[in-house]
Amino acid sequence: MKVFTLIICCLLNIFFSFSQKFNKRIERKIKKIESLEGAHIAISLMDLKSGKKLAAIDEDKYMNPASNTKLLTFLASINSFDSIPSIKYFIENDTILNFKSTGFPLLLHPIYQDLNILKFFENDYHLVYHNSKEVIPKFGPGWSWDDYNYYFSSEISKFPIYGNAVSFYKDSLSSNIETFPNFFNNKLKFIDRDDESIIKRNKEKNFYTINKRNWKIKDSIKMPFITSDSLFTNLLSLALNKRVKIIDEKYNSKINWQTLYTNYDETLYKALLQNSDNLIAESLLLMISKDKFQSFDRNLTIEFFKNEWSSFLEDPLIWVDGSGVSRYNLITSRNLISVLFEIHKKIGWKGVSNLFPVGGISGTIKDYFKLKNKPFIFAKTGTLRNNHNLSGYLIGKSKKKLIFSIMINHHKSSSTEVKKGIADLLFYLRKKL
Repeated sequence: MKVFTLIICCLLNIFFSFSQKFNKRIERKIKKIESLEGAHIAISLMDLKSGKKLAAIDEDKYMNPASNTKLLTFLASINSFDSIPSIKYFIENDTILNFKSTGFPLLLHPIYQDLNILKFFENDYHLVYHNSKEVIPKFGPGWSWDDYNYYFSSEISKFPIYGNAVSFYKDSLSSNIETFPNFFNNKLKFIDRDDESIIKRNKEKNFYTINKRNWKIKDSIKMPFITSDSLFTNLLSLALNKRVKIIDEKYNSKINWQTLYTNYDETLYKALLQNSDNLIAESLLLMISKDKFQSFDRNLTIEFFKNEWSSFLEDPLIWVDGSGVSRYNLITSRNLISVLFEIHKKIGWKGVSNLFPVGGISGTIKDYFKLKNKPFIFAKTGTLRNNHNLSGYLIGKSKKKLIFSIMINHHKSSSTEVKKGIADLLFYLRKKL
């Protein structure tokens, strides 16, 4: 027994010595990266197979995670749903389709549309929407008040439609600027000035000012609209070309609500992780809350998982939204690698390589980490002004798989230069591991 204990102690000492030396090597490397000078930096590195820490630099420091918060949302979602519910419904007298929201965000979405739910509504039924009278905040806590004009800040609602955004595009035949959905065509005002931005929305109303002179972009521009229950039913009625009646949701124990599940789970999660869609992130927290607690309340979801995950997280989470738009979120890098470890346990390497952004190939890191042979980075970015983080999985030159979190807060360089600096560091780690 004494010999066994002695061997364990020796192995721990060897590992601790390696970790300390490796930390110093990383710190020396960081000092050579000019774009990271003066920034607050936290780094955690773990062996995926064994769960052992290989490096830790200020890993107990709380940092703003930005969209790395979506890793928490993703883990909460895959822990909550085997299949994602798109609506609750019951059919009355073979003629009336009654339905209510689960919070599902892909109905008529301009990028990630779920065609199954649309076909379901297109069946020969009269439609009755049972509207929950819950009032939910349209923006998350700590969101910037003046971001209402941007797609990344689309309003949160109980039943999103069209991604709660209008798409503006130039018609190829008439060269007129049109909207999708075309419901908003009569809400446009055109100007012709040099000193105005391409497009602005009125803060209080769904009216849009478009500057024709500066309209040079070929792709469509997406901007949020102000949501409401009546607008939701109007837009759905127009899309289906039939009336959608709206009534207040009433509790009736005799109603046997059924669930329509989406088969667009992969699309939803790729939108969350690869394209970092904020509305989808916020909707997932609401969906979990509705499923577990019968209420659209992100705070119920957050508090539930803060308690559930306390067994494997080393530090308390300061977590306030699903997307990471808020500057109130704070997390440590060692917590993030623990979250990533749990994600891998749930979805395996096949799930990681399919859903996460892949360096040099897809998502928000498609322009970075390019190798001639197989990719080696599978990771989620998180960016707010002066903050950039990258957390995910790394394949070392030895083929060893690792989990990492690199958090850069309060940097003074451009975001592009910081991304290049992180790439430089990860190529170094790949070479050494």
